[in-house]
Amino acid sequence: MIEHIANTHEPLFNDDVAISTKKDVFHFRRSIASPQPKRPKITDKTIATLSPVVSIVSDQYLTDQVNLLTFKQYPTAHKLLVKAMDVPLPTLPRFLWAFEIEANTNDDDLVFVNILRCILTDFYSKCQRNPQYQPKYERTFWVDRVVPIFQALGDHSQLLGFQWCEVPTEEHAEFTIDPTTWKPGVSNKFHDGLGYDNNNCNKLIMEGSSGYIDKENVQRSQDDTIKIIHASIELLDSLIRRHLSASFSSLCLIDSFSVQCVCTSITLSTTSLDPEDPGAYIHTQVRSADIPLNYDSRVSWTAIFELLAYLFTCLKEQKLVLETVTKESTGLLPVTDGDRGMNVLPEIDGS
Repeated sequence: MIEHIANTHEPLFNDDVAISTKKDVFHFRRSIASPQPKRPKITDKTIATLSPVVSIVSDQYLTDQVNLLTFKQYPTAHKLLVKAMDVPLPTLPRFLWAFEIEANTNDDDLVFVNILRCILTDFYSKCQRNPQYQPKYERTFWVDRVVPIFQALGDHSQLLGFQWCEVPTEEHAEFTIDPTTWKPGVSNKFHDGLGYDNNNCNKLIMEGSSGYIDKENVQRSQDDTIKIIHASIELLDSLIRRHLSASFSSLCLIDSFSVQCVCTSITLSTTSLDPEDPGAYIHTQVRSADIPLNYDSRVSWTAIFELLAYLFTCLKEQKLVLETVTKESTGLLPVTDGDRGMNVLPEIDGS
């Protein structure tokens, strides 16, 4: 019989109990509210290093997500999804397109109904696929599962257009150039997806972060998290520099967006100026969801549509924000000179 003894190994957590056997050491601990797997990864050390420039906020919106706070703002779409979850797969397309829409349904709700219909009709089609032919690698999964979801959002909302696969951004060149010598910075970076508005202004940066859909490459997830935070700052900074004469308070309302896909999970984040620390940024993970791969996992669509509803709502709000910022920066709306971004944000240090 193997004798088990308490081990003096350094504990992994404060309440960790290490037990040794002849072959191994097993660490026991109480169940904790630990971070969810297959999500963006950033170490405490990196967060501390970045803190003078950008604050990282995660898990702050979990309650809003599980309560479907944004999705329920589109009650017809929400009702359609709830009912669709109980519909047998063979009759799902007929149900989706025959679902009766009330005459007083508002336009945004109608738009989201059609987004939902198209995504779930595509899901129905993919559920017919032989399991042998399901995507096994990141790129195939990205094109097969991720692209159609966001393309449907863009096509029906008219709020985003997309470019896919190895997309460079002009914002990277602008952000990395030395403003005192105008020498270009490091070579361009390429992204798996880029969303832009009808003014050709880039708003959403996207990355797929796993070689295989069923096994996470943790180091790559960490690297892509840093890459995507930097790229989202580049997009935001480009917008701010074009409207520096707008009020600082209005500039703080501008968001850039990012999506990171780790295996089969997607996380939506926003980046904005920190109103309490002029020149610094806040990067916030706002919604995460797992993409359903088969009919049995269909209930996961609720989290996907909450994520899409959040992005849809934010993009509509951003149109109004940018209208205000543009009017302020062109003199159509009054701004006290001392409140303008150019007079609040730090000046270039050429020393």
